[in-house]
Amino acid sequence: MTWTGHTLCKTCYKQVNFGARPPSQSKMDSYNRVIATAGASGMSEEDFRASLVNNASFAQNDVNALCASPTVRQMMGWG
Repeated sequence: MTWTGHTLCKTCYKQVNFGARPPSQSKMDSYNRVIATAGASGMSEEDFRASLVNNASFAQNDVNALCASPTVRQMMGWG
């Protein structure tokens, strides 16, 4: 590691030393459970959101955070 002129904060340290890491298996299992709760992978984002809010009683803020996740977006094929 090279010195950058400042003490590395946690975020900078991770980027310098570890790079991006894939989600853990437990997180992937959780994402898979949520997707199964919504109905199926491959849904449009609007249908996915509606299913979670209306059928599974998810809070809108939780659905927004979930849909913003790059992992969920990739799993659902939303690019």
